[in-house]
Amino acid sequence: MYQLPSVRVRELTDQLNRYRHEYYNFDAPSVSDEVYNRLFDELERLEQETGCRMSNSPTQTVGYTVVSSLAKTQHDIPLLSLEKKKNIPDLIRFIGSQPVLLMLKLDGLTVKLEYEDGRLLRASTRGDGDEGEVITHNAPAISGIPIEIPYKQRLVVSGETYIPKAVFEQLKDVLRDSTGKPYKNARNMAAGSVRNYDAVACAKRGLHFTPFSVLEGLDEDQILANSKMAKLNHLLELGFSKCQFLFLQNSSEALITDCIEELKMLADEEDTPIDGIVVTYNDIAFSRACGRTGHHYKDGLAFKFEDDLYETRLQYIEWTPTRSGEISPVAVFDTVEIDGCEVSRASLHNLTFIKELELMPGCRILVSKRNMIIPHVEENLERGLFTIVVDYGKVPPQFREHWMDNMRICENTCRNNQCDGDDSTKQDPDKRCCSLCVKEKARGKGIIEDTVYPSVCPCCGTPTRINESKKDKERTVETLYCDNPACATRRLRQFVHFVSKKAMDIEGLSEATLEKFIGRGWLNDFMDIYRLDGHAWEICNMTEGFGEKSWQRLWDAIQRSRDTTFERYLISMDIPMIGNTASRELSRYFVGNLNALESAVDDGFDFTQLNDFGEVLHRNIHEWFRIEENRILWEELQEMMNIEQKTVTNTEVSDNLFAGCTVVVTGKLELFTRNSINAKIESLGAKAGGSVSKNTDYLICGEKAGSKLNNAIKLGISVLTEQQFLEMAGEV
Repeated sequence: MYQLPSVRVRELTDQLNRYRHEYYNFDAPSVSDEVYNRLFDELERLEQETGCRMSNSPTQTVGYTVVSSLAKTQHDIPLLSLEKKKNIPDLIRFIGSQPVLLMLKLDGLTVKLEYEDGRLLRASTRGDGDEGEVITHNAPAISGIPIEIPYKQRLVVSGETYIPKAVFEQLKDVLRDSTGKPYKNARNMAAGSVRNYDAVACAKRGLHFTPFSVLEGLDEDQILANSKMAKLNHLLELGFSKCQFLFLQNSSEALITDCIEELKMLADEEDTPIDGIVVTYNDIAFSRACGRTGHHYKDGLAFKFEDDLYETRLQYIEWTPTRSGEISPVAVFDTVEIDGCEVSRASLHNLTFIKELELMPGCRILVSKRNMIIPHVEENLERGLFTIVVDYGKVPPQFREHWMDNMRICENTCRNNQCDGDDSTKQDPDKRCCSLCVKEKARGKGIIEDTVYPSVCPCCGTPTRINESKKDKERTVETLYCDNPACATRRLRQFVHFVSKKAMDIEGLSEATLEKFIGRGWLNDFMDIYRLDGHAWEICNMTEGFGEKSWQRLWDAIQRSRDTTFERYLISMDIPMIGNTASRELSRYFVGNLNALESAVDDGFDFTQLNDFGEVLHRNIHEWFRIEENRILWEELQEMMNIEQKTVTNTEVSDNLFAGCTVVVTGKLELFTRNSINAKIESLGAKAGGSVSKNTDYLICGEKAGSKLNNAIKLGISVLTEQQFLEMAGEV
């Protein structure tokens, strides 16, 4: 079978380096001197014939260098990131009718190589995309980097430097990062190794370089000039490693799924660490026409298999009452950087979630950004470690020191005189503390189950209540509640909701301002907002930034909010589960008449007959109106408002394709906000739906679409871009 001479050069280089390692470092050669010399001569001959020589070639007397610092270099062509996606329909939409390459997304550090007159001029890291660090001194320590190539024009290649998975497993318990801690993953080890000042240390890390893009050069031939695939294949002839990819001229969900599985199997066979698949257009001219943002080029996507996990330590759990009375837990942990953002907080959802993860302050946890947006606690690495342990001898040896630091049981003589006290358990693991002593010490440190959550509301001091609800047929979820309607934090959250953009939309009443006004006794209910002019003098003389002009702007915003709609008024009432979609459906059915809605409630109206209204929403509406305080608010506030009156019109026209249809929107749109696109849909005589079902006719899809797109494809629903929607509506 024919083999490219440049590939044979690379193979011989790796093979001879392995033999040298066995001979010099282990004194255990696996081949004779005669075999070694024969292969050495073959390599030397091929290097002269091909003009290709690897940076770590044994034919060279390679002197590993040491630098005192890493010089900076500017990237003429920015080395930007890729936009990330997590579902295959996004890839199908991106590909369209263009031929693409599907390649492995290697999990390492991006490195750029610059060649002039056939020799490696500079190697540098990606850095921030515009400026990187020079690592040329480490090039001889990285397998797969040619130091000489048979191409005399300028050539700039970018690729990934990584550590094979098996090598990382060997090194992870031996090497330490700059903080003295074990490396968390192969990517971090590769990044630290590539940027090492000492090339000798770098050479011991088993680093490998694989190219994935030609930034400059190879433009002499017309085929090479406009084909990424042709350029990557030609790099093999210059001595570079093979970039593993698949070429696709058309796409379907089944085909892309098969390709991804094939590439994953290939990476596994070659022991290559990956964290996804890259999809990029093959046509270079088309790619350039796609343009870029400040973050990424638009000619490629990164398909992520799963969210990256980051280890950190839980500091404490913060509990805050919401406007419904539910007390929401938030994890506060040591700051980690995820996708360029510093993250130190994440919702813990409910009490059941905390108990299932066995979370305690001080635990090492794994966090992620789900769908690259929402911070989330994924795992507790110390499950069971902080529960009550009676017998120290049963604590796993690797956890004992950490366990003692956190538990510190028997620091004083046991009050029950049933254990020796003071460090005796640490000295003799077979000795036991009595369970009473351990529990007492643990309770004092707040590390047993009944002290994980507060027994009283952290705001008002009212005893908390655990509410159990059925999540599904098999699972019950526990949530913590404060039942005090006068709880200050709960009331503040209700005011924040009332003045929010989707409700009464009162600009200038921030949470901080509302808190000050409530604290001064000026706001006791929502109607008091419209009586704030009685405190105008006091507000103008507040020391915290208010003056006559700022007061006037605030009062003008309050006055403007009096002119509102059925939907906004209903949302401001904060009936559970009544949001934009439900309020629009109620407005459509009751023709924007609040009195008609109230009368329907009094007559026992069955709200489940409305689109997307279930038993829970039906019950929420009736229960809300049964509370006397809510009725008073509903009626008295209306007297201060000018509710927009709607008239019944027939919006259906013969040339309107959307009349009578249900249209759902997902993702971020360029020309519309979510409210404005829904208003546009309804103006066409269509229903703006909130979820995709078999009754949905169209799905308008913007950027970062989620599960609605997957559901639409499965159900065979027509998916439209924003532009296609406008064209069908006759707007363009």
